[in-house]
Amino acid sequence: MNDIEFYNLFKYISDHQNTVALININEFKRLVKIRGEYKFMPFKIGSLKYIPVKTDNFKERFKATNEMVNINLTPVWSFFTNDRPIITPKIESFELRENAQFKPKYQINRRISQNHNYFSNYNLDNLNIAPIIKEENAIEWDKKIGSILLAPTDDSLLDLFLNYYKKELEVFNNIYDESIETAGQIKKLQLKIK
Repeated sequence: MNDIEFYNLFKYISDHQNTVALININEFKRLVKIRGEYKFMPFKIGSLKYIPVKTDNFKERFKATNEMVNINLTPVWSFFTNDRPIITPKIESFELRENAQFKPKYQINRRISQNHNYFSNYNLDNLNIAPIIKEENAIEWDKKIGSILLAPTDDSLLDLFLNYYKKELEVFNNIYDESIETAGQIKKLQLKIK
């Protein structure tokens, strides 16, 4: 890889900002309270099979010395219909590194680490050891390790999808709001017992 190819990677990655992908509804879990017990459950909304997800932006970490430049880019996703952030079980990022000590060398690595704020990884019976719940835990994306960059959906197909499933997507937004209320109940409980 040469320096032009290396720096073109930034353009390639940044071109995926604001792209929207349709993700299978079965990959999402919502927070509910059933008979006094808090659970993460899959959900079904009519014939809705996909939920539109947007790559909002990228969190960037930059480190430089005389010998190397290291840039870490982590995508930030949100639900397209309500702009609420999405939390996933793993934090996936690109690490781009230039070693310039003698002859420049370029590397790109994929970094995957555990997301300690992914609430459904914890036993909800032991709320005292779980992290304090946040609003974005209301509906979690059980994202399987695949591509970090979401393949964008064609604009005309997206428009058709949004028009056809308008009512179902409104129901999704209502479910999200209900799940936020449930997360708020858990947070109050956690603050009492911690």
